[in-house]
Amino acid sequence: MENWLILWITCQIIRNEEYVMERRLLQVFATFLLVYFVTLTGITSAAAKVDIAPSKSVTKQEVQYAINAVSRVTKYMREKHGEILTNNVRIYLHRTGDKVSSNFGGSVDSGDEGGQAVLGQINVNLPADANEYYITFIIAHEMVHQYQMLDTGVSTLNRNLWFVEGMADVIGTRVANEVNPGMYDKFVNNAFTQTARHPIGLYVITTRDGWKNNYNRGAKTYAKADLALIYLTTRFPDSYMFKYMFALSTSSPEEALKTVYGIESIADLELELEGLREMRRNR
Repeated sequence: MENWLILWITCQIIRNEEYVMERRLLQVFATFLLVYFVTLTGITSAAAKVDIAPSKSVTKQEVQYAINAVSRVTKYMREKHGEILTNNVRIYLHRTGDKVSSNFGGSVDSGDEGGQAVLGQINVNLPADANEYYITFIIAHEMVHQYQMLDTGVSTLNRNLWFVEGMADVIGTRVANEVNPGMYDKFVNNAFTQTARHPIGLYVITTRDGWKNNYNRGAKTYAKADLALIYLTTRFPDSYMFKYMFALSTSSPEEALKTVYGIESIADLELELEGLREMRRNR
């Protein structure tokens, strides 16, 4: 993180880091019971199993990257956040044109490169030039959605898309940064650059329909979500991300923002982001 950003954040309201909720104490205790081992196509734990189902167009090296990615993200979530995967997950690894049986509406042939997640399944459509960083990031991002769904329920993910996606991007990039150090800094720079060139408000990408409509018209929805979560995770402890998700399951996006982060509204968060951008422009 750049020095100017760290300096600016340290000038903000200092908050004492709270301990993770009581439920997480049980999860942390459960880590002592876990024994992980890797096979050619998956990772199994005492709590849950992650299978990787590659199509014929996916190379053995790409499968190994995927296996490593699952190991990295499950370890990161366990050690950094006390999160234990408690539901089996199958990851469909393929390329456009491949036919793979799944729960994504019959066979998988979306044509869109990237990832999708439903509870228990992930669809990753690889580009022709997929490298280790890309595979690690996409799988880590979609695995974060699995943890989100397990923690707070599937419906909660539809309540605030910019937070849900920004959280998955921040954690996914941190995990992938282990493969290619320096990429997190590029991720931060990209969020600032894209949102400056293509501004969009958080309000209009809060609902699923709002997110989808703006994404489909080319708006930089992910960049704006990333900027918001970069700011929140720099100013506040990472544990607040999970506190927010729990609060979001029973309250509105703005009520959860106020309860967890002490920020009165999304409009106030936008003002803080603008202050951050102004500081960057003037440095």
